[in-house]
Amino acid sequence: GEDWWYHNRGHFDIRLMRELSRGTPVLFVNSIGMRTPRPREGGMFIRRITRKLRSMNRGCVTIDDGFHVISPFAAPGQAGLRATAPILARQVRAAAKSLGMTRPLVWITVPTAAEVLHRIPHVGVVYQRTDRYEFFPDVDRERIERNDAWLKARADATVFCASVLHAEEQDECRFAALIDHGLDEQRFLTASETAADPDDVRSIPHPRVGFIGGVDSHTFDPELFDTVARSLPDVHFVLVGSCSLPAGWCVEPNVHLLGQRPYEDVHAYMAACDVLIMPWRQGPWIEACLPVKLKEYLAVGRPVVSTPFPELRRFESLVSVARSAESFAAAITAAIDEPGDAEERQAAVRGQSWSVKAQKLLNMLADRGLRPAHAFRLAAPVEPPVIHTMAHRFPSEQERARSISRRVRRDAVPDLAACLILDGGLRPSALVNQCGCSVLDLYVTQRRTLLDVWLTQLHSVARGLPVRVLHGVHGPPPWPRRAHSASVTIEREPQTFRGPAGVVADACRAMDDSARVLVVDAARLPAASLKPLLAAHARRGAALTIGCGPDGSPAGAYVATVESMRDVPSMGFVDFKEQWVARLMARGADIRTHRLESPGLPVLRTRCDVLRGLRQASGRPGFDELDAHGSIICAGATVEPGAIVLDSLIMPDAHIAAGALIVRSVITPQAVVKTGEDIADAVVSADSCLSDQDAGVTW
Repeated sequence: GEDWWYHNRGHFDIRLMRELSRGTPVLFVNSIGMRTPRPREGGMFIRRITRKLRSMNRGCVTIDDGFHVISPFAAPGQAGLRATAPILARQVRAAAKSLGMTRPLVWITVPTAAEVLHRIPHVGVVYQRTDRYEFFPDVDRERIERNDAWLKARADATVFCASVLHAEEQDECRFAALIDHGLDEQRFLTASETAADPDDVRSIPHPRVGFIGGVDSHTFDPELFDTVARSLPDVHFVLVGSCSLPAGWCVEPNVHLLGQRPYEDVHAYMAACDVLIMPWRQGPWIEACLPVKLKEYLAVGRPVVSTPFPELRRFESLVSVARSAESFAAAITAAIDEPGDAEERQAAVRGQSWSVKAQKLLNMLADRGLRPAHAFRLAAPVEPPVIHTMAHRFPSEQERARSISRRVRRDAVPDLAACLILDGGLRPSALVNQCGCSVLDLYVTQRRTLLDVWLTQLHSVARGLPVRVLHGVHGPPPWPRRAHSASVTIEREPQTFRGPAGVVADACRAMDDSARVLVVDAARLPAASLKPLLAAHARRGAALTIGCGPDGSPAGAYVATVESMRDVPSMGFVDFKEQWVARLMARGADIRTHRLESPGLPVLRTRCDVLRGLRQASGRPGFDELDAHGSIICAGATVEPGAIVLDSLIMPDAHIAAGALIVRSVITPQAVVKTGEDIADAVVSADSCLSDQDAGVTW
């Protein structure tokens, strides 16, 4: 990730955010980093610490209209980030709120940000996977790989700029988009005609060979470069950019280390050179990288010499490729003698401005439902839902009349025009706050999430109709797995909160009045069949049938005609029971109730609800029997010998160490309970342990 105050501002994320800020406010959060500075780095250690402290001291700064930069306080390393995460989140939330961003789209550029994401309210998440971060030097590779995998599986969209990395990892993502680097056309395409040589270059004799970019150990090959420079003593090498290599790494008299220069001047340094080079170190990083400078080099029109990397194949006719120091030096000499066609190089990158890339990104976001204040579908890779109307979902008038006659069987299930799961509310429940995910993502059997179980239940009555999840803006969205792609769509309600009845009415607006819809509350455990509810509705011909639990209270399941939804105002908040049902009763509509078989649909809003519901559903069709200790240990969870788990739910990828004690608790994916820890009456997530006393906290 980049820091606005001391990194090169030509990077992919900075250029895209600058373009996006022309049309929407952008809060650029300076990188929280992936590495911990180490004293063995010598002077670089002091520079890293000093520049980051200076950056943090600036607070939130408005660069220009629409683009704002903040450097939150974050200590390096996993332990440091965990300790400072609450402070970091408060700073970011406060800055966003001051700019009118209550639920922004969060764009993540470093995997470590996954560890604080749950603390930032957001309307969606985009993960930028432009490098193999796990191969950066001095990073905790296991930590980076774990966070990277989590983000690719959870983010609404993962953006790649290198086709090689996109091809390798797209199947690991909920949705993968390939958007390669752009170009500041106005600056680079005209540089050779309009840019004067910078003052610190004018005294350097020709021929000049330039490298513009960071000189870092994991990207730059100092051994190859030094050998090439020594073999061409009459050629002057100009290096412009920050350097993290040890002092004295290159002492050749024909090498000029100018240091970092403002991005606004980079084009002039490129144009001042006769040949531009990319001496990359061969390894996993460059194998999956598309350097921004490649297109910038070509746009300036100068000949380019590079070591090989896969993304170079698209431009192989325009770039001289050399594998060894000897061939690299020979290619430089040939380029000086025969520069080739500058127009051809420029034509290859013309029309690839950052504004073009930003528009491509905006189109992708719109397709994925990630623009605020609009109700778009999210990233479930499915075809648009079909609106089933009476014309092709229901029988003729005569057949329909017969269907409600006395000859209808008591177990007949009516056709449905829509099958809706409501996943939202005025505010996230205590359970959602503690787990940091949608209630639909919670595991309720050893291998299946609540969404899995709901889909099985609903598909048994929906007759092939895709299930539509209507997700509210005030909580985290559910994450359908690839296996769900043909059977469920995720639709985000508008930014203006409509309430449950309002959301359902909006979803049914294009349907025929006589069509029927089934609506269920996501925060319920589907432990009872819904077929009797649907059959009762068809038998009675009511406008609305309310499913009730064994105690007679509403159970979060409704069957209604679309005509009955016309009573819902087209704007504003409308609740189910207190407002919509009251309107129906006031006009004398036929409203019925149907008591579901025990245990009904137990509510899931707290940790206690989950454990109680699993006990009630134990052994029923579709649910697992609790083990001898009253617990469910999901497939993929690790419970070491010697650990004690009582009356608890342990989800996949959780790790319970030997000697740990878990009582009446929920342990979420990737959470770790260490040896000697006693967890009672709590929800443990990958980031924190929240007891019931913390249940009211929302982020």
